[in-house]
Amino acid sequence: MIENKKVLVVITARGGSKGLPGKNIKPLMGKPLIAYTIEAARDSHYVDRIIVSSDSQDIVDTAVAYGAEAPFIRPESLAGDLSKQEDAILHAMDWVEAEEGAYDYVMVLVPTTPLRDAAEVDACLEALVENDDAKAIFTVRECDHHPWQANALPESQSMRDFIDPAIRTKNRQELPQFFQLSGSVCLSEWEHFRKEQSFLTDKTFAYLTDARNGLDIDNLKDFLLAEVYLNNPGLV
Repeated sequence: MIENKKVLVVITARGGSKGLPGKNIKPLMGKPLIAYTIEAARDSHYVDRIIVSSDSQDIVDTAVAYGAEAPFIRPESLAGDLSKQEDAILHAMDWVEAEEGAYDYVMVLVPTTPLRDAAEVDACLEALVENDDAKAIFTVRECDHHPWQANALPESQSMRDFIDPAIRTKNRQELPQFFQLSGSVCLSEWEHFRKEQSFLTDKTFAYLTDARNGLDIDNLKDFLLAEVYLNNPGLV
């Protein structure tokens, strides 16, 4: 609990993955990928319950072995390539409400950002509680590539007007800082998420993470980068 308010963590973990098959339970430095996220939630000072939502029995069995609950198998209708994660979250919330009633906060942690830790989980909860204007918190990190230095290309491949003339000669350090969604921690007041069915609303505030904690594993290159980070604790 945080200030007498209950926190539910939902870990969403589909069985299907095209970029890196079986990635949610693929061993990373001798431990299944999902275990890192379960441990971050388990080590939090504030999280009250951890539920894994998955359509895969292998993921369910792994999650339970590492200390999470997996009290249901996610319906196939919520586990397809085009299924919305928000619907899976609402399904988990409905299950919890039917069993024991509503919580105060719902937090979603995805297994594909394994390097986010309990300190970040707790910091996001503290940021939400301390900000009277906030209903939700979403992690962001600095863009890997500045968006002003990117553009679409015509069929001719001409780079005329590819970069605004006003910034062509500027160094990256002279450009305004831009951020991209990380999603290593997604957090909302329970009823606010029910109403908006999204973590990104007019009442959402950012929590700034870094490239390490915000690493999202989508393919083998990302997986190998996670190994580099784990082998080099001081690398950000």
